[in-house]
Amino acid sequence: MKKSSKKQIAKNYAKALWQVANTAQKKEALMKDCKALCSFLNVQNRDVVLKNPLLKEAQKKEIVADVAKILELSKSTTCFLQILLENDRLDLLADICALIEQENLKQQDIVNVEVETVQALSKTQEKKLLEGLEKKLRKNVLLSYKINENILGGLVVRYQSFQIDDSLAHKLGTLKQVMKG
Repeated sequence: MKKSSKKQIAKNYAKALWQVANTAQKKEALMKDCKALCSFLNVQNRDVVLKNPLLKEAQKKEIVADVAKILELSKSTTCFLQILLENDRLDLLADICALIEQENLKQQDIVNVEVETVQALSKTQEKKLLEGLEKKLRKNVLLSYKINENILGGLVVRYQSFQIDDSLAHKLGTLKQVMKG
């Protein structure tokens, strides 16, 4: 029997959850739930509690029920969390939520683009970058930013499996290689 990777297992769960939401016309509720779960889990590594092997399954069920109630999750998402718990797959929750968000953007024909800069862009720079990327990619673009002082200047743009590195650090590295011969 072939053993699946965690990434593939997360993809399978995400696909199943997306299909349920898609057939039930509940995509908006699912997206709201995923965002709430991701925000909740990212605060002080709360997902560590759910991964704790010392907690009994009944305790974990109670925690999941409480989280679902606090976050006001939909019934289908709450049931999905219970399935993850029963299958000992709660550790995949953050990955599943990220995959759901990616699928939602894909369905809306939106490309998520990560931009790395030394400092925050001005509104004018941001607008020009967004317009240029939308023209180049022929899709709507959702920009996310990351500040990285190690690139020295310029920017690094990542989308899907592509990277455009127009950073000063990259240019200096290239120049160094050329000078070495």
